[in-house]
Formats: sequence, structure tokens, C-alpha cells
Amino acid sequence: MSERDVIGFYKDHRIQKIRPITARKGRRSKCQLRTMSVSSVALDIAKSLSKKEEFLKKVTERLIEEGKIEEAVKVAQALRSKDASGTIFFLINELVKTKQSDKALLFLRKIMPFLDFSDFSVKLFTKELFENLLHSGKDGDLLIFLDAIPLKGQPYYLKTAAKCFLKVGKTDIAMNIAKKLEKIQPVEASSVYSDILEKKVEIEQYDDALQMIREIKEKTLRENLLADFGRYLLEKGDKLFEMAEKMKREEKVFFFRDIGKFLGKEGKHKVLLKLLEGCENTEKILSEVSEGLLSIGRIEDALAVAEKIRDKIEFTYLSIISKAVNILVEEGKLDEAFKLAEKTKDTPFFYGCISKLFGGYVGVKNSEKAREILNLVEDEKEVENIVSNPSSAYIIAKSNLSAKEVLEIFEKLNVSPHLINLIYAYRGLEKFDDALTVAEILHEPLKSKMIYEIGEELILKGESYKALEIARKFNHQDLEAKASGDIVFQCLRKGKIYEALKIAGEIRNKKLRKEIYNMIADHVLRCS
Repeated sequence: MSERDVIGFYKDHRIQKIRPITARKGRRSKCQLRTMSVSSVALDIAKSLSKKEEFLKKVTERLIEEGKIEEAVKVAQALRSKDASGTIFFLINELVKTKQSDKALLFLRKIMPFLDFSDFSVKLFTKELFENLLHSGKDGDLLIFLDAIPLKGQPYYLKTAAKCFLKVGKTDIAMNIAKKLEKIQPVEASSVYSDILEKKVEIEQYDDALQMIREIKEKTLRENLLADFGRYLLEKGDKLFEMAEKMKREEKVFFFRDIGKFLGKEGKHKVLLKLLEGCENTEKILSEVSEGLLSIGRIEDALAVAEKIRDKIEFTYLSIISKAVNILVEEGKLDEAFKLAEKTKDTPFFYGCISKLFGGYVGVKNSEKAREILNLVEDEKEVENIVSNPSSAYIIAKSNLSAKEVLEIFEKLNVSPHLINLIYAYRGLEKFDDALTVAEILHEPLKSKMIYEIGEELILKGESYKALEIARKFNHQDLEAKASGDIVFQCLRKGKIYEALKIAGEIRNKKLRKEIYNMIADHVLRCS
């Protein structure tokens, strides 16, 4: 008997030994065996074996190893026990690799109860099978796969499949998947529903979109989708308000929840207010409408809307007042801002408002009004905070006054603010000369620190010569080193050796001058 006559092995219980399976054992002649498939022979032989599962497993594995996948599939179909799941798993992997997704799916359903979906290898091949099905165009097979996957592994596959169906316009299938996902994980379902909603708006199925939302059972999910619906309809003009008219009062509140600011910016607050009549819990929407109106300078309208929320959310109301004061100050309407700021008295917003007003009045050289502002405050520490406040400093720096004029007003008012914020404000506005004027009157070491920072900023802006000039004026060696080094570096890069030598020769500090000369020499040697 030659080796090629052997097609498998079995245990002979009579003699308790492993014996080879040959064509004779299979009751077939050699000639017949050559004309039959291996799978047919193996299945026929298995009928006479007591441990046919073990035999069929080995045959299947051998066929897979030899690349005879079609034959392996035929043999594997006869496997029934849990112990065979490893072999079938091996076969599924091969089927997935060769993109035979329908057959892989058939076997997957067979061993599904025995698979551990927390196992990395199971996750990997399942994901690959899913992706093959996703791009195969076989919707039926994909849906069978989604039904077969246990609950724990479903959310990812359901969500991905729904989005894929939606992409090709199969909204109904996506909707059915979303409903299934909602039962498992409402949070994951929300993004799918939202995508479906957006698609319906895109193809102008507005009533269907609203009906879809109403059919959703989970309250939070339904409310969030109403808000999404409002956002998607923003670009559809009057259709937004047309759909709102079809809604119940409680639906409108969520529908407009996230778009109040946009409607305020577009000046559509009056239509919105009319639609919200009789609705409860509209404070958030109205506050955002006010914000939107403020952003386009419609202060009077913004304040009128804000009055509607005054009793329910006073903090938000005061915040809107404070922002309105800031806008009026920037527009130079200081007396109007002053009158409005009085509404914030005895609240945390008061000091912020009067700080801005103080800066505004100083900026127009109205020291009398500035003094009047300070007189509103009894605590000297608070007075100091107001005159040193970053917001007042910025408003002052932004004005047409020079730093010298500002310092004269401070002297006239007999106030001594911390000037750091004023310096930062001047720097932010690139008024470096004014920043230096203020820095000059500081005490050391703060004075040197501020001068260095101003010079450093000038260097970053490409004004190293000006920084060097400042360094020499104030005999600031650190700044001189940085500015000189930068200038020399730029000169060398442009090939201006003589100009670099000239700058180096003007450096008063011997040690620094020597370092710069060495830098120039190194550059010349490298380039020669």
C-alpha cells in the first residue's frame, strides 16, 4: 500500500490501534477513488466510523491546508458538535480571505452560539466578514449577518451598516436597523436617526421627518432629534417656521433649542417669539436670541427679549446686560452704557460693567465722569481693581490717547493702578512706544522684565533694529544680545558680512561683542 492510497486514519476498537483508511476500507476501488471528490469519499467513510466528527474535522483541516476550500466546505457541512467550532472557525477565516462571504456567513450562523466575541481573533475575522458583506452589494446576506451577531457585538455593525445603506439612498433599510439599534443602545442609535433625518430634509421629506421623530419612544432621543431637525432646516428658509407651526408646544421648545442665536443674528426674533407663545421652558432659547441680536448691534431688541427671562434666570439676564454695556462702551455711547450698568448694581456683574465704563471715560479724557464711576465704589481695594482691570486697560489702550496723556489722567484722579495690564493691552494692539512709556515708570526688576518682553515681541515681528535701539537706550544687555544676535544672523543669511561686522563693532559689552565676532568668523569659515 503506497502513501497516496491513504486518505485518513481511524481507531480500530477491536485491536485498539490507529489504522489507515484506504480505498478498500471505503469499499471503493482505486479507479473509483480517482474519479470521486475527496469530500465525497470522506463523507462516505465517515458513515462507518464511530468517531466520525473527529475524522471529518481532520479531513476539513487538511483540505484547508492544501487550499481545497470548496472540498473543505462540503465536508464541514457535516460537522455538528461544539468541538468542531474551532475547525469551522478556521474554515470561515479562509472563506473571508477569499471573499466567499455567503458561505462564511452560513458557517458563522452554525458556530455562533460557541464563539467568544470578546476574543480578538473572533472580532478580527467578524469585522473582515462584515466589511466584505458591506461592499458586496448583497443586502440580504448583510442583514442575515446583523441578525446573527449577538447583542454585545451588534451596535458597531448596526451603526456602520445603517450609514452605508443611507449613503446609497436605502432609507427604509437604514430606518429598520436604527430601530433595532435603539432597543440595544439609544445613544448609538441617535447618530443614525440624525443622519436619516438629515437625508429626509435633503430630499425635502419634511413631514416624513417629523413623523419619524414622533414615532421614537425614547424621550431624550426624541428631544435631541427635534433639535437636530431645527438645525437641518435652518438653511431651508421659511420651511423652518412652516414646520414649527405643525408642532405641539413642547415639540417647539426642543425644535428651536439650539438655533436661537442664529435666528437672533438673522433678526427673525419676532416670528420666533410668536411661535413660542404659550410654550414653557423657553428661557435658554430667548437668552440665545438676545445674544444673536447683540452680535448684530441690535441692543434695544436684545434687551427687550432679555426682559422676558429676567425673573426666571436672572444671572443670564445680567450677563446679557453686561455684554450690552461692553458694546455701548466700544461704540462710545458711554452715558447710555452708564444708565444700563446701574441695573447690575449689587450683583457680581457690577464691577465688570463699571470697569469698562471707567476705561471708556478715561479714553475720552472725561476725568469727571471717570471720578463719578470710582465714587460708586466705597472699598479702596475695589477702586484699585477697577482702575487696574484688564477690560478697562484694553479700552484705554484702544483709545486715541497717548500713554503719556493716560498717565496724566491717572495722576489727576489720584489713582495708582497696577500698570502691567495696560502694558499688555498696548502690546496686544502693537502700540509698542506707548507700552515703553508705561514700562519706564515701573520699578526694577519689573521695569527690565517689561522692556525685555517688548523688545522680544518686536524681534518676533521682524523689527530687530528697533529692539536694539530700545536695548541701547535703556542699557539692557540681555535685550541687546538677543537683538544683535538676530540682526547678525539675518545679515549672514543674506550674505551681508560687512553689515554684520558693523553691528558687532557697535556692541558695548566686550564679552558679547567677542561672541558675535566668533559667530561671524565661524560662518565665514563654513562658507569658504
